[in-house]
Amino acid sequence: MDRAKNSTGCLTLLSQLLLAIDGNESSEAVSQMVAAYGPQEFGELWGLANSHHVIMRALPRLRDVMVAGSSGKADWVGRAIAKERARIHNALSLLSPICEALKDVGDVIVIKSLDHWPDLGNDLDLYWNAESPDIVAIMRERFKAKMAERSWGDRLANKWNFVVPGLPELVEVHVGRLGQTGEQVAITNSLVARSDAAQFDSHTFRVPAAEDRLMISTLQRMYRHFYLRLCDIVDTARLVQSGARLCPSPLPGSIGRALGRARHLSGAGLRICSVVSR
Repeated sequence: MDRAKNSTGCLTLLSQLLLAIDGNESSEAVSQMVAAYGPQEFGELWGLANSHHVIMRALPRLRDVMVAGSSGKADWVGRAIAKERARIHNALSLLSPICEALKDVGDVIVIKSLDHWPDLGNDLDLYWNAESPDIVAIMRERFKAKMAERSWGDRLANKWNFVVPGLPELVEVHVGRLGQTGEQVAITNSLVARSDAAQFDSHTFRVPAAEDRLMISTLQRMYRHFYLRLCDIVDTARLVQSGARLCPSPLPGSIGRALGRARHLSGAGLRICSVVSR
């Protein structure tokens, strides 16, 4: 099967699993699409689901459809789900004490990484409003972490990246600033004030309010990555369907100022690309 064609097919399949409204028709369409899949196609499906952060939302439904159709390939999907569940459990188990340690010195919020729940991002992003030198001492002394090499962009953004033993994911700590070059300063005060505690499995983390989640995600998509992922669409749709209250008062001004800075930094202006497979 042609790689580009297969990627398109995998993206279509994931979209059906995540966004379809009619359950019966969708299940039949999924069964037809996956019937001819072999090891290579399933490998590409997993890779695409991983890059779009939708493994735990798409593959369980795929497994259910395959089991209902008596497909002998359902075990492969089950193993992929178990592997991802173990990764997430390990990441949260190590992230929780890191957040507790940082809370002794300043406010700490998990940004972006938990927006995809029950999926989890490939990095663990934190916002922290304490002093930068403290982060290095805490991570080295308490968790034996090694500081990853910092780019000029990281230095401008006041972002610190750490490799923690036993944790495959990089821990990225944004200290006092947000944005590609640390240009977002004003919005961080309201980010902390409006954050909420939320439960993720057996762990509790502080996460941004709904409007701040949208703003951070939008800024990252529009002037850093220039593309949307399936998780961005699903996350936003779920937020709207949940009836989450979006506080209107700080949102327009904050977004306007943020987008103005982003437009200035990008030089060529902002552009939004359609969902692409990676």
